[in-house]
Amino acid sequence: MTRSSNHQFTGFRRRLAIFAAIICLGLAAIGVLLPGLPTTPFVLLASYLLCRSSTALHQRLLQNRVFGPLVKDWERRRAVSLRVKLWAMTVVFCCLVFTLAIAPLPSFARIIVAVMGGIGLVVIGRLPVYQSPSSRPASSRMYPEFAQGTTDRHSPNH
Repeated sequence: MTRSSNHQFTGFRRRLAIFAAIICLGLAAIGVLLPGLPTTPFVLLASYLLCRSSTALHQRLLQNRVFGPLVKDWERRRAVSLRVKLWAMTVVFCCLVFTLAIAPLPSFARIIVAVMGGIGLVVIGRLPVYQSPSSRPASSRMYPEFAQGTTDRHSPNH
């Protein structure tokens, strides 16, 4: 995603944005393993900060094998793939169940973990999903006008 130069951070703000992006990516990496700590918002915030502070670091983020596809999808479509969404929800759910079943936590901590995990699942569940061309029904690939709802069977042109 190309940004005009008037949106770029400079000087101290640039260094602060790069530092904040690194912190966000660290939290995102931790969020991969911990239920309740969302990964996606931290990755997207890091992308925003890097896009405005360091083109080179933003490109490295886009090329990252773990976070790059998520950022690219978001920048292109403002959505995530269904596969990513389902994977994220599955991981959060499994970690949540594992934590509540195995960890020797006091009752108040269990409640906090359950609430935070539930919030994480809601946040992930609300992410918009794009549909890849291969996942659409065959009829919409063969007749795209039907998929868009622009064709009327009863129109005089048919």
